[in-house]
Amino acid sequence: MLVPVVQRNDPSVPLTERTARLADHGGEISFPGGKIDAGDASPAAAALREAEEEIGLARAFVEPIGYLNIHITPFGHRIVPVLARVLPGFALRLNRDEVEDAFEVPLAVLMVSQNHKRETLDWNGFSLDS
Repeated sequence: MLVPVVQRNDPSVPLTERTARLADHGGEISFPGGKIDAGDASPAAAALREAEEEIGLARAFVEPIGYLNIHITPFGHRIVPVLARVLPGFALRLNRDEVEDAFEVPLAVLMVSQNHKRETLDWNGFSLDS
Protein backbone atom coordinates (compact mmCIF):
# COMPACT_ATOMS: atom_id res chain seq x y z
CA MET A 1 0.00 0.00 0.00
CA LEU A 2 1.32 3.41 -0.96
CA VAL A 3 0.87 6.38 1.38
CA PRO A 4 1.61 9.15 -1.12
CA VAL A 5 2.10 12.70 0.11
CA VAL A 6 2.01 15.26 -2.69
CA GLN A 7 4.62 17.96 -2.21
CA ARG A 8 2.57 21.16 -2.38
CA ASN A 9 2.47 24.37 -0.31
CA ASP A 10 -0.23 22.52 1.64
CA PRO A 11 0.71 18.82 1.28
CA SER A 12 -2.10 16.46 0.29
CA VAL A 13 -2.73 12.73 0.16
CA PRO A 14 -4.31 11.07 -2.90
CA LEU A 15 -6.97 8.48 -2.07
CA THR A 16 -9.08 6.23 -4.25
CA GLU A 17 -12.70 5.13 -4.26
CA ARG A 18 -12.72 1.48 -5.22
CA THR A 19 -15.20 0.36 -7.86
CA ALA A 20 -18.41 -0.83 -6.16
CA ARG A 21 -18.59 -4.08 -8.15
CA LEU A 22 -15.32 -5.44 -6.74
CA ALA A 23 -15.70 -8.58 -4.62
CA ASP A 24 -13.22 -7.31 -2.00
CA HIS A 25 -13.65 -3.85 -0.48
CA GLY A 26 -15.87 -2.54 -3.28
CA GLY A 27 -16.88 1.10 -2.84
CA GLU A 28 -14.34 1.71 -0.07
CA ILE A 29 -12.00 4.68 0.17
CA SER A 30 -8.38 3.53 0.23
CA PHE A 31 -4.78 4.34 -0.45
CA PRO A 32 -3.52 3.18 -3.84
CA GLY A 33 -1.67 -0.11 -3.88
CA GLY A 34 -2.45 -3.69 -3.16
CA LYS A 35 -1.06 -7.18 -2.96
CA ILE A 36 2.60 -8.04 -3.28
CA ASP A 37 3.23 -10.32 -6.27
CA ALA A 38 5.96 -12.97 -6.36
CA GLY A 39 7.90 -10.89 -8.91
CA ASP A 40 7.98 -7.75 -6.73
CA ALA A 41 11.44 -7.05 -5.29
CA SER A 42 10.02 -5.41 -2.14
CA PRO A 43 6.83 -4.03 -0.61
CA ALA A 44 7.86 -0.61 -2.00
CA ALA A 45 8.18 -2.06 -5.51
CA ALA A 46 4.73 -3.63 -5.16
CA ALA A 47 3.20 -0.35 -3.94
CA LEU A 48 4.69 1.58 -6.87
CA ARG A 49 3.55 -1.05 -9.38
CA GLU A 50 0.03 -1.20 -7.96
CA ALA A 51 -0.33 2.61 -7.81
CA GLU A 52 0.72 2.80 -11.45
CA GLU A 53 -1.74 0.03 -12.42
CA GLU A 54 -4.67 1.43 -10.41
CA ILE A 55 -4.40 5.19 -10.95
CA GLY A 56 -1.60 5.67 -13.46
CA LEU A 57 0.71 7.37 -10.95
CA ALA A 58 3.98 7.38 -12.87
CA ARG A 59 6.98 6.20 -10.84
CA ALA A 60 9.03 9.17 -12.08
CA PHE A 61 6.94 11.40 -9.76
CA VAL A 62 7.22 9.14 -6.69
CA GLU A 63 10.09 8.98 -4.21
CA PRO A 64 9.66 6.25 -1.55
CA ILE A 65 10.81 7.52 1.85
CA GLY A 66 10.38 4.43 4.01
CA TYR A 67 7.97 2.05 5.67
CA LEU A 68 5.40 2.77 8.35
CA ASN A 69 4.50 0.19 10.99
CA ILE A 70 3.08 -3.05 9.65
CA HIS A 71 -0.65 -3.39 10.29
CA ILE A 72 -2.27 -6.81 10.78
CA THR A 73 -5.96 -6.86 9.86
CA PRO A 74 -8.49 -8.86 11.87
CA PHE A 75 -8.49 -11.32 8.96
CA GLY A 76 -4.74 -11.93 9.22
CA HIS A 77 -3.58 -9.84 6.25
CA ARG A 78 -0.34 -7.91 6.70
CA ILE A 79 -0.35 -4.37 5.36
CA VAL A 80 3.04 -2.75 4.77
CA PRO A 81 2.47 0.99 4.27
CA VAL A 82 5.08 2.64 2.05
CA LEU A 83 5.42 6.36 2.71
CA ALA A 84 6.39 8.33 -0.39
CA ARG A 85 6.84 11.91 -1.54
CA VAL A 86 5.03 12.69 -4.80
CA LEU A 87 6.12 15.58 -6.98
CA PRO A 88 3.34 17.75 -8.41
CA GLY A 89 2.65 17.67 -12.12
CA PHE A 90 1.52 14.05 -12.37
CA ALA A 91 -1.60 13.07 -14.32
CA LEU A 92 -3.80 10.19 -13.19
CA ARG A 93 -5.29 7.51 -15.45
CA LEU A 94 -7.85 5.50 -13.50
CA ASN A 95 -8.18 1.77 -14.12
CA ARG A 96 -11.99 1.68 -14.13
CA ASP A 97 -11.98 -2.07 -13.37
CA GLU A 98 -10.58 -1.22 -9.92
CA VAL A 99 -11.02 2.50 -9.23
CA GLU A 100 -14.16 4.60 -9.55
CA ASP A 101 -12.56 7.90 -8.53
CA ALA A 102 -9.40 9.45 -7.08
CA PHE A 103 -9.14 12.64 -5.05
CA GLU A 104 -6.73 14.46 -2.75
CA VAL A 105 -7.26 15.24 0.93
CA PRO A 106 -5.16 17.90 2.67
CA LEU A 107 -2.63 16.22 4.97
CA ALA A 108 -3.55 18.73 7.68
CA VAL A 109 -7.13 17.38 7.72
CA LEU A 110 -5.88 13.81 8.13
CA MET A 111 -3.62 14.79 11.04
CA VAL A 112 -6.41 16.25 13.21
CA SER A 113 -7.19 13.68 15.93
CA GLN A 114 -10.90 14.64 15.97
CA ASN A 115 -11.10 13.28 12.40
CA HIS A 116 -10.02 9.80 13.55
CA LYS A 117 -12.53 7.17 14.58
CA ARG A 118 -12.07 3.66 15.92
CA GLU A 119 -14.88 1.12 15.70
CA THR A 120 -15.57 -2.42 16.78
CA LEU A 121 -17.34 -4.64 14.28
CA ASP A 122 -19.19 -7.87 15.00
CA TRP A 123 -18.41 -10.58 12.46
CA ASN A 124 -19.51 -14.21 12.82
CA GLY A 125 -19.63 -13.86 16.59
CA PHE A 126 -16.24 -12.15 16.90
CA SER A 127 -15.58 -8.54 17.86
CA LEU A 128 -13.03 -6.94 15.55
CA ASP A 129 -11.34 -3.58 16.04
CA SER A 130 -11.04 -1.56 12.85
